[in-house]
Amino acid sequence: MFQALLDRGAVQGRPLAQYGAQDTPRLLLVITTSFGDLVASTAALEVLRQTFPKAVIGVMGKHPFETVLKDDPRVNALIPYWGKYRRVCRTRRMIREGRFDTALLLNMNDPDVIPLLYVSGVRCFVRMPGRTTIYRRICANQNDLGTGIEGEHMYEAMDRIVRYFGLSLPSPQPVLRPSPAAQDQARRFLDGAGLAGKRLVAVHPGASIPAKAWSEGRFAEFIRFFHERRPDDEILLTGAPAETGKCERIARRCGAPVRVVTSELDLPAFAALFSHLSLFIGGDSGAFHLAQAFQIPGVILYFQTPVFRTRPLPGAGRYRILQASGAVTRHGVDAIEPADVVAAAMELQS
Repeated sequence: MFQALLDRGAVQGRPLAQYGAQDTPRLLLVITTSFGDLVASTAALEVLRQTFPKAVIGVMGKHPFETVLKDDPRVNALIPYWGKYRRVCRTRRMIREGRFDTALLLNMNDPDVIPLLYVSGVRCFVRMPGRTTIYRRICANQNDLGTGIEGEHMYEAMDRIVRYFGLSLPSPQPVLRPSPAAQDQARRFLDGAGLAGKRLVAVHPGASIPAKAWSEGRFAEFIRFFHERRPDDEILLTGAPAETGKCERIARRCGAPVRVVTSELDLPAFAALFSHLSLFIGGDSGAFHLAQAFQIPGVILYFQTPVFRTRPLPGAGRYRILQASGAVTRHGVDAIEPADVVAAAMELQS
């Protein structure tokens, strides 16, 4: 129905307004895909808030990922997106209450999002350049849609979208600002676990798809080898609550003292915990973007996902990238050798 109204000209978008620092735009950042995409989007959030201190800025993110921005001083409204056509009335009410005039569609893949925003009162849409949509005719930047630059990094694409506002990203990395409550919860967890003041190394085996994951056996080997070289470092096996079983299996196999951290903290406190790390080991995941947000050095493992889109860019911290391709088993990819990951980690520790 929405497409039919669009075809008849009954649905029309507005051009992008030009705002000054003293203006009060009402902007909604829309990221309804992965946790990593939402964390990465804070690079745009940071520059928009700095430039428009009087703006009303909302973030609409896939639930529960949006809670990582709970009580963030840069965000005036946090709107959970529950998935296609779920809790639509509640979501529509929250968008209407924000009275947003412009939606920045940073990362979204559900076709219902633009119609939902439109019926909730939003009239100006700016889509990430290079992406496209069946509703492109109501996007303010419709001529730039579907014209991506081959090999373009996600932050380069994000920089192109903020340039519509006359801005540019000052740094190619996310910026998280955990609330005092989240920081306090993370500190209390570390105190209770006897980890306060220790060198903490997060090993994050989780990934959204098998093609992004090292196998459990490889992670266990790495931990055993790393502990032999760095026995005083405290190793945390981190993950989402659904990854508890995987982390516990690795902990049993590795033969080294580790602490599984998957369900003790809510998401804001889990993010705050990353600010206490000395090193991160893991794949192309949301946890990697958390490490970037706090400029934690890390060894990032790439398997069958493109490096060019999410790799750390110059100026984004100290990282080593190890890349390999190989057959995907039900446990992940085995192609990278644990000894190579240990060597890269030791190089970052020197």
